[in-house]
Amino acid sequence: MSETDEGKVYYVMMNEHHSWLDDSYFVQQRIAEGRAEGEAKGRAEGKAKGHEEGLTEGLQEAVMTTVELRFPALLSLAQERAGQAKTPEALRLVLTGLKKAPNEEVAYHLLNLLAA
Repeated sequence: MSETDEGKVYYVMMNEHHSWLDDSYFVQQRIAEGRAEGEAKGRAEGKAKGHEEGLTEGLQEAVMTTVELRFPALLSLAQERAGQAKTPEALRLVLTGLKKAPNEEVAYHLLNLLAA
C-alpha cells in the first residue's frame, strides 16, 4: 500500500470516528449548550442595542421639542445637530443646557456641541 493510499484509509477511518463522536449524547449536549449560550448572548446584545437606539431617538425628539418651544429660530439647526449626535449622554447634556439657556446665542452654541 502506498503512502497516499494509507493517507486515504486514515482519512476515511477518522471521518467514521468523527461521525460516531458527533452522534454521541455528550457531544450533542455540548453543542446544544453552546448554541443556547450563543443565542442568549445575541439576544442580550440586541436588546441593549435596541434600548440605546430608542433612548437616543427619544432624546433627539426632546431636544427638538425644547428648541421648538424656546428657540423656534434654531429648529432646523436642532434637527440637523440632533441627528448627528453620537451618544445619548451628549444629547442629555445638551438637553439639560437648552432647558437652562438664558438666550438664543447660548442655545446655538449648545446645539453645535452635538456636531463635535
